[in-house]
Amino acid sequence: DKLIGTNFQFNSAELKYIPVKYHNLPVLGNFSGSQTNTNLEALIKKAPDVLVMTSNDLGKTDKEDADKLQKQTGISVFIIDGKLENTPQAYLALGKLMRVEAKAKELFSYSYHAINGVKNRGIPEKKRVTVFFGNGVKSLDTAPAGSSHAEVIDLAAGKNVAVLSGATGRMEVGLEQVIKWNPQVILVNGEPKQDLTSGQAAKSILSDVNWSTIEAVKHQRVYSIPKSPYAWVDRPPGPNRIIGLKWVGKTLYPDYYMNLDLNQEIKTFYRLFYHMDLTDSQVKSLLND
Repeated sequence: DKLIGTNFQFNSAELKYIPVKYHNLPVLGNFSGSQTNTNLEALIKKAPDVLVMTSNDLGKTDKEDADKLQKQTGISVFIIDGKLENTPQAYLALGKLMRVEAKAKELFSYSYHAINGVKNRGIPEKKRVTVFFGNGVKSLDTAPAGSSHAEVIDLAAGKNVAVLSGATGRMEVGLEQVIKWNPQVILVNGEPKQDLTSGQAAKSILSDVNWSTIEAVKHQRVYSIPKSPYAWVDRPPGPNRIIGLKWVGKTLYPDYYMNLDLNQEIKTFYRLFYHMDLTDSQVKSLLND
């Protein structure tokens, strides 16, 4: 009941996983980053007590964006650390800010155990699989190892083939480069802006002769990333990645996650974080795009 607006308009598929009371909130835009599009007039009219921004590096640019927004609106801006590993502490900080500390402790506990459960899974180096993370209409936009958009893969012990010096954000590569990398697993997001689902993107790769020499395609290890109401690996790089960690871990290393009941974990996560009690059918739909 403390939320007064959203960053973007949800589509019909995403709204199925969002409580009805949030469906008609106004779109106020993004506050920072490359796609900043804040609706200042609507934001000021709503007069929230505080604006919350996330930053993955707490760098100078984000702080400047926050200062600028605060001056433009006259509303206090609170920046939280958006790094995946620091998610538990971020919830405690938000809980204190919003005076919902009991709920924050619940989210802290779940995210803490989820992160450490993956980190401590003990995947031997020689067993770690190589991964290509594809985005966009052609699935050739990728996120390099060490970037905020690829944190889930890094933390889940996947070996991101896109080790690109100096690269920090999403970037496009050629199919020839992906063939050269020859990943054992391919994870794809699709492109929501073009109504291309992750499932459609995965099927396209598996049926395209141009991808057929790649190890992941040969062994049918091309997977669509669940994405409602937010994609589980990034887009945005937020708490949606907590359930993404478990999904990626089990997808890459099923033998090391045999005791993980993923369907039950999905239900628990959506209840705690999205206030949604999912049916078995909804869980199946999420996993099958």
